[in-house]
Amino acid sequence: MKPIVVVVIYRHPASSLPKFIEGFKDLNVFLATLDYEMIMFGDFNLDLLKHDNTFDTNKLKFKNVCVEFYWWQRMIGPTFQKNSLLDHLYTKDCNKYAVSGHAGSDHDLCYVIRKQQKVEIPTKVILYRTYRNIDWIIFQKDIESFKWDNTNQVCFSNEQIDNMFWTLNNFVMNKLDEVAPLKSMRVKVKVSPWFTNKVNELCILRNLARNKAMKSNEKND
Repeated sequence: MKPIVVVVIYRHPASSLPKFIEGFKDLNVFLATLDYEMIMFGDFNLDLLKHDNTFDTNKLKFKNVCVEFYWWQRMIGPTFQKNSLLDHLYTKDCNKYAVSGHAGSDHDLCYVIRKQQKVEIPTKVILYRTYRNIDWIIFQKDIESFKWDNTNQVCFSNEQIDNMFWTLNNFVMNKLDEVAPLKSMRVKVKVSPWFTNKVNELCILRNLARNKAMKSNEKND
């Protein structure tokens, strides 16, 4: 999972709202250059629940900046006395956050819960045999029953030797399939991307050096 950038903002109620919105947009231009997940919250002192007959240009400009940079407001109820929503909490991906809310104080405690990212562990199919039910004495007799062809020959060509090897190999494997047939099973693959072939080689060298030192009991080892 990528790092999460947490942006905390406080606007003094006596400060200029148009200048704040201008700075808020400049901040988002910078944040847009970062390839990270982000959460933004704070006391904006801008009531998003205020409804009256006047048209609030500043509030509209602020909301347009949020839409432009894909910020979603997670607080839907009042967070301050007199039913005001002054404390904002924004995320950019609603699907990644399960719950948001607020709980009681002068400025209510606002929170959001990040969903745990589910890691899909890859699987693969392996083949295996079960040997516990084999009667090894009977199996040995079956192998000994193998009959060679051309056993009277003293010299064999390379091709004949290869054919004899594969004939014996197929005979043994067929007998093994009778007493311990192959079975398939799906298993999860251990995900360790950091454990590369180079790291594995270094671990082998480390183990060899340790074994040598334990056997020799010499300081130089």
